Amino acid sequence: MRVNGRRSYPFTLGVASGDPLPDGVVLWTRLAPEPLAPDGAGGMPAGTVPVQWEVARDERFRKPVRRGIALASCQSWIGGRYAAYRTMTEEDLDLVVHVGDYVYEQAGTHTPADFRLVHAQYKTSVDLQAAYASFPFVAVFDDHEVENNWAGGASQPDGEPSDDRRRSLALRAAAFQAYYEHLPLRRPARPAGPDMLAYRRLRFGTLADLHVLDTRQYRTNQADDRFIAPRNRAALDPARTMTGPVQERWLLDGLDRSPARWNVVAQQIMMAQYDYDLGPGVSINHDQWDGYAAARERLLSFIAQRRPSNPVVLSGDWHSSFVNDLKADFDDPQSETLATEFVGPRSARRANGATRSRRHSGSIRTSGSSKGPTTATCAAPSPQSCGAATTGSSRPPAPPPHPPPPSPHGWSRTAGPERSR
Repeated sequence: MRVNGRRSYPFTLGVASGDPLPDGVVLWTRLAPEPLAPDGAGGMPAGTVPVQWEVARDERFRKPVRRGIALASCQSWIGGRYAAYRTMTEEDLDLVVHVGDYVYEQAGTHTPADFRLVHAQYKTSVDLQAAYASFPFVAVFDDHEVENNWAGGASQPDGEPSDDRRRSLALRAAAFQAYYEHLPLRRPARPAGPDMLAYRRLRFGTLADLHVLDTRQYRTNQADDRFIAPRNRAALDPARTMTGPVQERWLLDGLDRSPARWNVVAQQIMMAQYDYDLGPGVSINHDQWDGYAAARERLLSFIAQRRPSNPVVLSGDWHSSFVNDLKADFDDPQSETLATEFVGPRSARRANGATRSRRHSGSIRTSGSSKGPTTATCAAPSPQSCGAATTGSSRPPAPPPHPPPPSPHGWSRTAGPERSR
């Protein structure tokens, strides 16, 4: 294509697919002949650009899709090359689940253009692009896509301008808009200012239900600003919530009604109990489920009572790998294990391309494969950003069983670009 009279390659940020279902998948690209242009527009002029696309199960349109699953999180740009993603492309995977910290905010990141540049920088990675071209991604944000340790409508108290609530919500609106534009997400996820419907459920026949949680927008603020500290008594308050009451009920209802052999809960922070105090005291990370102990107890008690089939929790955040038993009583090692948690390590980059054994994304395998016709949608609100069309099933995805929690921020969704009222 030609931009300003010059022939330019527009797909510098690659192509991607996401949220696969038996009858459809999201296809994504963003036209950016100059991906790091300072205005965040990727070197594209205003206007509509038609984009043609094709879908096949393999390069020669003859082979079946691949099989398997991988877990990714915390892909900090400054860590070096994404060797983990390069390794993924050599695996036989069905999809990649990304549980947050897809990008890391910077001190000067405030506007949609600022966040677009951060996303564009990350997407210049040839290894990340190769992974996107190979497998569909199921992605959900954690904190660093916006700001470290934000919770609900509250910013981390750190003396930055976002300590002001209005500026915090404006920051979130800018971050969500750029996130939506750069990830292969379905249309219900399109943000309305600082609100974005991120939790959802993907069903793969009777093999697996994937319950994707949002543990940032609806949670109670952390009980202790020190985060890792002796356990604040408020962390045990039954009124505290990690997901908000609407999403919590949605999760429990989905687990209760699931016909699948496996129930996979993809979420952001470690669910198992973890004591940082080597002595007789108890120190916790108040940003993790330890800081929301009653909410965790409600979920695990429900699993103990209703017995959904094979619950597995996928988590990130830690930059290290854990396999945890989620116990009926964490203080009693002999108590029943109700679910298993896999905590995935950081999707590390390293300048020389070497892989750090503790910090690359691991992979876990399942049997079976999801296949079907394809639905393509465009994740960007501006038509020059991407092109999309539809094949196979053209019906929109079904809405969640419960409506999203109402916005407490006074923002409304409009037909055009989002704006406050």
